[in-house]
Amino acid sequence: MVGAGPLAGLGPASRACLSAGLTDQPPPLEPGALADEAELLLAESMAPVALVVADGIPGVAPALVERFRQVSLEMQVRAMAAESAARRVLSALDRRGIPAAVIKGPAVTPCHPTGWPRAYSDIDLLVPATRFDEAVQVCREEGFTHPASTPPWPWMDAACKEGVNLHCSRDGGNMDVHHHVAPWLFGTRLTPERVLDAGHWGDVAGHRARMAAPEHSLVIAALHVVNDLWKGRMGLVSWRDMLVLLGQVGGARARATFEELELGWLLTLVTAGLAEVVPEVPLPATGPDRRMPLAVRGRMAALGWSSDAALTHHRVTFAARLPLTKAAMFVAGCVVPQPRYVREYYGSYPRYWRHLLGETVSTVQGEDPRMNSVHMTKLQP
Repeated sequence: MVGAGPLAGLGPASRACLSAGLTDQPPPLEPGALADEAELLLAESMAPVALVVADGIPGVAPALVERFRQVSLEMQVRAMAAESAARRVLSALDRRGIPAAVIKGPAVTPCHPTGWPRAYSDIDLLVPATRFDEAVQVCREEGFTHPASTPPWPWMDAACKEGVNLHCSRDGGNMDVHHHVAPWLFGTRLTPERVLDAGHWGDVAGHRARMAAPEHSLVIAALHVVNDLWKGRMGLVSWRDMLVLLGQVGGARARATFEELELGWLLTLVTAGLAEVVPEVPLPATGPDRRMPLAVRGRMAALGWSSDAALTHHRVTFAARLPLTKAAMFVAGCVVPQPRYVREYYGSYPRYWRHLLGETVSTVQGEDPRMNSVHMTKLQP
């Protein structure tokens, strides 16, 4: 399974955006390549990097440059709104004595080269599982709400998801609060306590906050690529994070961190993919390759690491990212929902099960219901 993985077949413009600012001599790029891959770059939140790349290439269509610029501005506004809202929450968490580590976004941005923006539109917090409910309640008191979702059982959001996505209508800020690093199965050893202990102090909109250490940010980026498979995304922002963080952390430290978390196989996977797709970026030596355990191989195949086959799009593959007991709960909860859920949305169990069968057939035929499943929202009858 070693190779380019999800990056297989990546076009020249996307490759250029991955390595932009990280090499002495950027690879040559035809102006038309950016236009050919514009939709992918926009969908993958790479507009700010694509804008800088476009500014350095003569002949790129002005309309395309303007589109990248507009989307980049919108992303910057969302980031500012998220930081402003997060400042209130972080202050409130401090007052309650609830520890929280900022992961991804602001924790990684300072590592990127000057002049090459790292996009984010929300703030991700990692809190101890024992304080998770308290942390979510603090967010609610600060004006955040949980976007409406209707799981087949009320317990599924807490038992089968690593956290919650929250939105503040007051200032438009978005925040994700996690009790485990996603995907749950692979991130279980990177506990909030471990991230907090190894973290350093940083700044979020003027508030002093605990940030994930670069080596843990590297692991989180690698895990996020796996997490993005469920969303049908390549995770280009996370791949670029890994390029940047590998250069900062170094090979020996990266290997030691992944091995400590029993994720040596994941480091082998992501470095192999980067070496194949962006060979112009020198990667530090990370030591001996680790083979993927057989049980993990099956999970990664189900999630679509090496193949975007139709069967990897089925909602049941969400269970592949969960520990065994949580996976069993998810599958059981989807197969036999609570009577109230069935009555409200489908009328009867036979109608619900027919709909599940229809979804399976349509998935095999090419439809992709994964995002509906990850949020566990009701299917449309």
